[in-house]
Amino acid sequence: MYELAILGMLMHQPVHGFLIVKATSELVGPVARVSNARIYPLLTRLAADGLVEVQAETTSPNGLPMRIYRITDRGRERFHELMLDVTSHAREYRELFAIKVPSLPFLPREERVYIVNRYIDFCRKHINHFIAEVVRYRASVGSTPAMPGVVEATVEHLEHARKQWELELEWAVRLRAGAIGGGESTGEPGRPKELMSALDALADAVATSRGRLTGADKGEYLRAVTELKRQVAQAKPNRTVVVGILTALRDDLRTDPILMERLETVSQLAQQAVKRQAPSADGTGQC
Repeated sequence: MYELAILGMLMHQPVHGFLIVKATSELVGPVARVSNARIYPLLTRLAADGLVEVQAETTSPNGLPMRIYRITDRGRERFHELMLDVTSHAREYRELFAIKVPSLPFLPREERVYIVNRYIDFCRKHINHFIAEVVRYRASVGSTPAMPGVVEATVEHLEHARKQWELELEWAVRLRAGAIGGGESTGEPGRPKELMSALDALADAVATSRGRLTGADKGEYLRAVTELKRQVAQAKPNRTVVVGILTALRDDLRTDPILMERLETVSQLAQQAVKRQAPSADGTGQC
């Protein structure tokens, strides 16, 4: 994490060691301070690996030596590699993504889309987990009547965690729409991008809904959207499955105008995605 933080700073401009320590400490917050003993050995290693180099040596006002570091071509390659790594350090990826955000402008648009969308998927995975856990704990109340207080306290904690991830998701969606200017879904080849983008928008609207949807509802609808994405990613989507999911969603979401607007967009694009497939045996019509 600190390696990427340093390389990201040096992508902007050469920086002397003291400012690198100070800026890195500010990134991790007021409690987990980063010491000189952690950053300077890392700078030494990065220099030994040819990722950074000393541009100049000066002296501070109190007479201490100061080194100004700059990134090398090898360092830029390593920076690019770390930015595109969206699978390592899963436990701290929330903090790692926050470090990546200021450096996104150094990447091509397609790679920015890819990184942000992987984080959106990361957020949704956490939201779905906490939704499922709330359902499981509420169901356990009947089987453990002697522990209702413990169960309710646990549910309250899980709901709080879910809401935190929903806020994180809202931020990531704004980042995609604003900072990278659009809604390509995956940055991966072979998928109908407009439809995948519409499905992403529907999933975001469901996950962040403040309306009548319960946690269990959200989990069910997000699983349905995930199945739709799996279907349309195939060369020949199963028309019957796609139509069935869209029909069920339309029946359940018809009282929510925002979700219905997203769903209608998905429905129109899904119809185009499956129109090349031969009609199913049951004569299913439009999506």
